[in-house]
Amino acid sequence: MGGSRRVLHALSAGSLALPALSAPAAAQRRPQATFSASVEGTETVTATRPGEAEACPAGTGTETVRFAAPPVRIRIQDTGRLLEMTGLSGQGGDGRQPFTVAGAVTRGAGGVFTCRLSGPPDCGTRPFGGISMLLQSSSVRRGRITLLVGLHGEDPQDVFASCPAVGGFPALFAGGPPQAHAGAGILFDRRRQTLVLSASHLTDTEGLGGSSLLEGALKLTLRRL
Repeated sequence: MGGSRRVLHALSAGSLALPALSAPAAAQRRPQATFSASVEGTETVTATRPGEAEACPAGTGTETVRFAAPPVRIRIQDTGRLLEMTGLSGQGGDGRQPFTVAGAVTRGAGGVFTCRLSGPPDCGTRPFGGISMLLQSSSVRRGRITLLVGLHGEDPQDVFASCPAVGGFPALFAGGPPQAHAGAGILFDRRRQTLVLSASHLTDTEGLGGSSLLEGALKLTLRRL
């Protein structure tokens, strides 16, 4: 019976004339694809706070961040159990690919957010660059991978001198890293040269200390190499 099982296994591998593939050869035949991956997105936070005194009335603060990153190279491979991502650029490695983003932040603040400033606020729109982020992967279901984007490393210096940040700078992914999902069917289909994966989130909180609304959208574009 044991010999019969070995023969059937060799036939299922797709060859009548050749012996069963060795483990390294079988691994080489597993599907994989290399992509140029680029990230862009927006994040908006709006917060209201109650007043503290007559001279410090209730106020609203807003911040919108728009960002984009130059492409990095990643590889996605079917290991036989799960899909795994490997970063191929810079300090990339198993399950991770660092990258940097640049963009612009638009911030506004009034009332309780600015009443204690020693001078007028310098709110408006400012460019920024060199913010470190990390593309990571997670796979808990066969034939499907989740790609996550989040901040990486130390917090950058605020680009405003006297316009208080509503949710820290930059106000990115305070509700957790956005997740984009993809299946093996599209990742390994060579007819699909460009894949656009999207993720979004909405977090609304309210309490005695005020309320905040956090909205974000992320687009991850994979171009097959």
